[in-house]
Amino acid sequence: MRIRARSLTLSALMTALTALLSPVAVPLGPGAVTLQTFLIALTGYMLPPKEAFFSALAYLLLGACGLPVFSMLRGGLSVLTGPTGGYLIAFPVMALMCALGRRRPRMRAAAGLAGLLVVYITGTAQLAGVAGLGIGQAILAGAAPYLVKDILSILCADYLARMTEKRLHPPG
Repeated sequence: MRIRARSLTLSALMTALTALLSPVAVPLGPGAVTLQTFLIALTGYMLPPKEAFFSALAYLLLGACGLPVFSMLRGGLSVLTGPTGGYLIAFPVMALMCALGRRRPRMRAAAGLAGLLVVYITGTAQLAGVAGLGIGQAILAGAAPYLVKDILSILCADYLARMTEKRLHPPG
């Protein structure tokens, strides 16, 4: 697999931005309001598919090693296996789906929303299992409070990526 220096640099930058900004959080229910969804979607919209997937995976690995890169300055495997870990575990898939959608301009936002659906399904299932909640309770606790914010995060990430692409690669 050959990765160009620019792509590798941008991948590292997106991993670093996600690690630096994700701990900023406002507690809400079992989770917190963070910039994670925005940053993971932005990673997907800014990078090719493989790089987007591995950039998001690198973020998870930093946290799994114990670095405080998850919301509320948490880190470690216990976060990934805990009630909200399922949401995090699905981030590489969401980044990949955003990156795949990037290739089709009319499908960009839809791809991001599909990635968000994967995050919600995985996260809600783990929340229900770990916290002993029914699926309906897990949806109300772990997905419903964040839905509007997460949809807006994806749309803003898509917009920012488009504007950045125009600046980096102006037409003509």
